[in-house]
Amino acid sequence: MSMPTIDLPDPLDIARSGAVYLASLVSPSGRFRYRFDHKTWADFGGYNVVRHCGTIWSMCDVANRINVPYVVPNAIERSVDYLRHVFLRRPATGGRLDAVEDQEIKLGANALAVLALLGAAKVLSKPELVNIAVEVGEAILKDQKADGDFIHKINHITLGPTRFYSEYYTGEAMLALMELHAVTGQARWLNAVIRAEDALAPKDYGVKEQSHWMLYALEALSRFRDEPADHAHATKIVQNTLSNPAYLTWNRSTPTACRSEGLLAFLRMSQGRPESAKLGKPIRARVRQNLAAQLLHRQPDGAFLRGGVATDARSGEVRIDYVQHNISAFLRFGVD
Repeated sequence: MSMPTIDLPDPLDIARSGAVYLASLVSPSGRFRYRFDHKTWADFGGYNVVRHCGTIWSMCDVANRINVPYVVPNAIERSVDYLRHVFLRRPATGGRLDAVEDQEIKLGANALAVLALLGAAKVLSKPELVNIAVEVGEAILKDQKADGDFIHKINHITLGPTRFYSEYYTGEAMLALMELHAVTGQARWLNAVIRAEDALAPKDYGVKEQSHWMLYALEALSRFRDEPADHAHATKIVQNTLSNPAYLTWNRSTPTACRSEGLLAFLRMSQGRPESAKLGKPIRARVRQNLAAQLLHRQPDGAFLRGGVATDARSGEVRIDYVQHNISAFLRFGVD
């Protein structure tokens, strides 16, 4: 039975209003209002450098693709300054430049810092931010292992690796390196990504996680090499997403938005490939279903709530990454 057509409001209006909402959460210092109750405005505390950087990236993505009010680039500038002056640090011995939080260097933080800096360089017409992104990218290259994957967390003081591993950081790092390649034209970034992908694709990296970050990375890689194995890897992630839609039963905005982002990335990378044509229709239907579910958590001021089952005490919570992923999904749906 075919899925009925779902009417959606203008996705670019949703992306724009979400970016304006995020801008309203940036303090004069550049720090975001990170996590709070939408109704009572009660602050729930905490902070996370990965989400700080990811949220900047999403705001830049909106600002670089569609017209936004001046408050958005103004907030981007402040939040990037906060990233530079609070989170970006060198060890006592000098050398590498990393995004550091609680004396930890997370691969995901470095990766999203690169994306934030490159996005802001374009929004703000500040090429010096590209140079900083290159330095952080060099730290990512230092953390690539012999097996092609990356060290995911190291101690900022000792520079010793920990055993921590995230199922998403490697995709974020590959995307960051691909963006550095696109901006600088230097082959070292592309070569590192190829090395990672050639090692990870046979292991079905990101398939069971339905990783949107890997799909973003594979889409970016597809612009520079046409490798059937890359596309087969991406197809496995998409097929898992389509055949295992348990995330929709969680009634949460962000896991659904992430799947929308990944599916849309696959559509972009598969254009003109006959073997992908049969996936186009179910992907588009699922994306529309996802976006309709995401809208249930959207607020008139542009915020997106966490959502959850009826008994979930956190269902009315706003966190910056909830808005980040939702506006990225609507933006890409509207412009691609």
